Amino acid sequence: FPSHDRAADHIVARAFYEDTQGLMTLAEASQQSFVPFNGLLSRGIGRSIVWIRLTIDPNHTGASTHTIQDEQLLLRLRPVYLDSIELFDPLDSSGRRRLTGDHYPIAADEVKSLLLGFLIPKGGQPRDVYLRIQSTSSRMLYAEAIPWSEYSDHGRPYQIATGLYLGFNLMFIVWALVMWAIGRERLILIYLVAQVAALLVGVTLTGYLRFFGGDWLPPLIIDRMTSVTVLLAVVSACWFYLTLLREFSPPRWGVWFLQSSFWLFGLELLLLLLDLTRIAILLNWMYLSVFPVLLLLMVACSRGGATDGCIDWPGIPRAVLLGYFSMLSGFYLINTLGGLGVFQISLISMYFGMINCFLSGILTLMLLQYRFVVNEKNNAQLVTQLRLSEQQIEQQRLHREDQESLLAMLAHEMKTSLSIITLALQTQNDRENNLKLAGAAVIDMRDIIDQCLEVDRFNDANLQLGLEAVKLASLLQDLQSKIPGLSSRLQIQMELGQLETDARLLSVIVLNLLNNAMRYSPPDTVITVKITAREGGMELRQENLPGIAGWPDPERLFQKYYRAPGAYRLSGTGLGLYLSRQMAQRLGGELRYVPSATHIGFVLWLPSKKR
Repeated sequence: FPSHDRAADHIVARAFYEDTQGLMTLAEASQQSFVPFNGLLSRGIGRSIVWIRLTIDPNHTGASTHTIQDEQLLLRLRPVYLDSIELFDPLDSSGRRRLTGDHYPIAADEVKSLLLGFLIPKGGQPRDVYLRIQSTSSRMLYAEAIPWSEYSDHGRPYQIATGLYLGFNLMFIVWALVMWAIGRERLILIYLVAQVAALLVGVTLTGYLRFFGGDWLPPLIIDRMTSVTVLLAVVSACWFYLTLLREFSPPRWGVWFLQSSFWLFGLELLLLLLDLTRIAILLNWMYLSVFPVLLLLMVACSRGGATDGCIDWPGIPRAVLLGYFSMLSGFYLINTLGGLGVFQISLISMYFGMINCFLSGILTLMLLQYRFVVNEKNNAQLVTQLRLSEQQIEQQRLHREDQESLLAMLAHEMKTSLSIITLALQTQNDRENNLKLAGAAVIDMRDIIDQCLEVDRFNDANLQLGLEAVKLASLLQDLQSKIPGLSSRLQIQMELGQLETDARLLSVIVLNLLNNAMRYSPPDTVITVKITAREGGMELRQENLPGIAGWPDPERLFQKYYRAPGAYRLSGTGLGLYLSRQMAQRLGGELRYVPSATHIGFVLWLPSKKR
């Protein structure tokens, strides 16, 4: 996050020298041969003390005109996680050591800001000031000498950028909390942990922890927390990638590599406790130096295919996954090699660790959101398939129960009829009457089989209705000839001559009603049928007195295989009324049970034309 106005910088030359023994005084170091550099200096991780010589020109022509009134300059330094920076300024007359860094609290005469810095005199002539840098982390430094009056303007871009970084991290955390609350998925929970670690890294590396907590947290605690958060961010990222890639059958060596980060994290924490911070940080950087390449190879070598019920590889296309990890690996590689001092990096690259966390957070959020959508779609399909399977199982269960009921009914009725036939054939007396009983039993068996076949034909999905003009008088006359004795008991009142409907289905319905009336009403009693025009169709009302079967149960009357308790004395299937109601509905009408105080009654209503 560079300054918005580089022209205000009064530093006109920069150079460094590395004291490998770390024993030189200022007088000794100033006599050494310094190496010039521009902008950011990066010397990687090491034990050496780095001396930096800054040439400050108070009359620098490129500086702001505001410096005419300024008596002081702010020597602003970054990054904030350097352990110790000591200032040597020939114009400093305080007589005490000028120190800053995360090993020291913010001094009373130091500017309290997110960054490190010293207030120094402007002076009248160019001069050299020296900085002695010692750090267990990556030794890099960027220095600016800006007018004190312009401090607020120069610090604003940094504050905005770091505030946005922390704000976006909080947004990632909120998203993860919401998604985890919805699905309780382990991968989302691990992503949440990784984003919390990234937020802690931002709070420490941008100076917010030192700025807000420096008054009540000892510097050593802040320094240790900075190291721990960096290590925690790495191991939580490895944990997330390990969990994510397990869904794509990664190579075994890749799993071992990511799992090793947990052991490494434990070792690094132990080294921190033993005050071997430099070794812990170096191990972390070494792991990160090979991490990007091995992670990308791990993805490229993944075989795909879901395990443990996870989503299939097609849920996240290979090209998307490879592109995602290629960008991540690039971020990690640039950040790591620059931090190790393999090459000089720009000022913006100083914050590649946080930029990497930010960009990887966005990419990962997009990937997880895409994965969530795919999972929801797959889950919806699975729920649909499960419901269809449950419906099929329920249909099969009902079909099986229906078949069992049918077989039980057939076994009972056939056994009764066969017993009558067997008895008639074995009895020698009254031969003519016995043959008549046997013939009636055969007719009963035929009627039962015909009714079962009628149900099967009606349930055929390909059954087509044949609409035609049906003369009701002719239909009733034909039915009387099929039921012996019906003509002498039947009374008909007819106000409607014909109806356009399916003749066969109408015949079956009326035949079942009349047949039941003949079988279950008292002998020689009247059976009435009244046909009237009503509500755009025909209404047929049939009534008879209750007989040996008694009064039926209105709730079960139209159920399959239902028969009143008294009806079991006669043969029957319990399918007639069930079939009749189904046929009436198929014709667009309805069949209802409408008893009176003295009579059993049924009302059949059919439209004049099927709608």
